[in-house]
Amino acid sequence: MSSVFYNFQDNLCYFRDSSILGPIFFGSVVLATPVLPQEPVTPITLTGGETIKVDFSVSTNSQVAIQTSGGKTKVEIAGAGSISTIGNYAHGIRNDGSSNMAAVEGSISTDGQSASAIINNGSNNTTEITGHVITKSFSSYGIYNNGSHNKTTISGKITTESMFSSGVNNNGSQNYTTLTGAISTKGAVAHGVWNRDSNNVTTISIAGSISTIGGTANGIRNGGSSNMATVEGSISTSGQWASAIINNGSNNTTDIAGSILTQGDFANGIHNVGNKNQTSISQSGKIIATGGGSSGVINSGNLNVTYLLGTIATWGKLTTHEDPGYPTITRYADGINNEGSNNKTTLASGASISTSGHFAHGVRNKGSGNSIAIATGASISTNGIYSPGVSYQGSGNATNIYGSITTTNNSSGGIIYGGSNNITTIFDSGAISTNSDSSPGVYNVGSGNTVTVSGGISTNGNYSSGIANVGNNNTTSVYGEIVTQETDAFGIVNAGNKNKTIVSGRIFTKGAKSYGVYNKGSGNKTTVSGSISTTGVG
Repeated sequence: MSSVFYNFQDNLCYFRDSSILGPIFFGSVVLATPVLPQEPVTPITLTGGETIKVDFSVSTNSQVAIQTSGGKTKVEIAGAGSISTIGNYAHGIRNDGSSNMAAVEGSISTDGQSASAIINNGSNNTTEITGHVITKSFSSYGIYNNGSHNKTTISGKITTESMFSSGVNNNGSQNYTTLTGAISTKGAVAHGVWNRDSNNVTTISIAGSISTIGGTANGIRNGGSSNMATVEGSISTSGQWASAIINNGSNNTTDIAGSILTQGDFANGIHNVGNKNQTSISQSGKIIATGGGSSGVINSGNLNVTYLLGTIATWGKLTTHEDPGYPTITRYADGINNEGSNNKTTLASGASISTSGHFAHGVRNKGSGNSIAIATGASISTNGIYSPGVSYQGSGNATNIYGSITTTNNSSGGIIYGGSNNITTIFDSGAISTNSDSSPGVYNVGSGNTVTVSGGISTNGNYSSGIANVGNNNTTSVYGEIVTQETDAFGIVNAGNKNKTIVSGRIFTKGAKSYGVYNKGSGNKTTVSGSISTTGVG
């Protein structure tokens, strides 16, 4: 049976029989000699506007298999076709110019440093992968678009097997990547999709998936601003600092309707480094972070918006040996971590954040002017020491609770404020419950804070007051109910001066030495039109 090999450099055709060596006769031939292995095919070169369909095997040593120039070329690797290259810089297909099209139904394999499967040096190129693309060496991308307005569609597979080898690398703006198949990378800094500039759009459909294994190997990495990532399928990463999605710029939009799983220390589900980023996790969306120091969502900048309708769960820990005095340091993972200021977090009805492990805050706010709203039917729960439901380090923060906050271990308050002029409102349907020692419902360290309780606060642990105000000039109003169960668990304690307390609802303490309202400082004022009852001794 015969096959045809094309040499497009000199427009010659050669016919080679796969079973005999010698002249080919188009009649009956009775002559057979074993065939020797065929040498690599001469590289194929196309100029602008040409089309080629490859339904045979093309292999090269240290050379690009198919090189095009001039733009508007079309290269199709049919189902029976394949490209394989060996050697550094030996790309599978290289298009120099714009408006080119590459369609791979068969396969492309490269084995050499900086030998990408497909390179588009230009703009407005279209790449479609329905087959399999694989690169095996250092800094070898599956697809590299060095320009803007490129469109990449993957319903097949892209596999990279070495460090610095991303599945798709878009070095430009307004590139579109759509994944209904699979991208898998193995190696450090080998991202699934890497958008280096701005205004890029990445979509992972329900059937699509990205998986990375390696340190700092992100699922999607957006280097610029105003990028959009939509995940209906899945992203999984395994490695330190390997966040599933990282947005290094500002004004990026991330929508999660599928699943994200990270398995490595400091590997966040979504990391927004810049400002004014918007993150939405729908009802079907789920983020699980299992490594130490790994947040479900972390906003490092300011004015970021996080809207949660689905689930965030964290439970990993990190053990280091950096300090001889403390050979083992454990650090756990927050649900949402707002490192900057003026960030807005909303938990819609049905949303949940759960953390397992010490120092694992439900929502941690390090800056000022942050706000959190927890809707009816939404919940935050923590299960570890020093794991408050919500914590603030700065001032001017606001918390509105219609849903619930629950903590179950020592030194884990419902809400902890480190600064001043913070506002907490627990509405009729809202509830805070703490279930261990030294875990107040609301703990205000600074001054000028305002707490209004129309719903309920309950604590079940020694030294776990309903509300504790350490600073001065705080205002606490109770229209709902505060109940404490154990010893030295006051309903409200004002440790500072000039604090104002209004009780129009009910305070009930059951433990020994647990006063309904305890004013420790000077100039505090308490007004009671509701009820305060205690049943403990002392």
